[in-house]
Amino acid sequence: MTIFPNGTYVVRGTLTIALVMLITSACIKPYRVEVQQGNVVTQEMLNELKVGMSPGEVRFVLGTPMLIDAFHPDRWDYYYGYHSGRLSKKKQHRITVVFENDKFIRLEGHLGEQASAP
Repeated sequence: MTIFPNGTYVVRGTLTIALVMLITSACIKPYRVEVQQGNVVTQEMLNELKVGMSPGEVRFVLGTPMLIDAFHPDRWDYYYGYHSGRLSKKKQHRITVVFENDKFIRLEGHLGEQASAP
């Protein structure tokens, strides 16, 4: 142990600082980022879709799809995921648009309560 000129010990001061840091670090939570990924698709956008629309018209209404499968070019997938960092809430939805002969024929999936963007 090293003694300072005023007679205090280094170990006592070091332990005190370590104890204070331990107590205060337990009270502080790190910042967690909110993450949004994919296409925001609302019920209003889905209401605009009509059977027989061309792929260009569907793209105009919903935007560019997240995934166009090379093996299934008549199927477009729109995915949206939201993860709140602090509250650990997750929202996800997936909408699939199906075409036949370059015409919109059906929609698969649903939005549920996840329709609105945060």
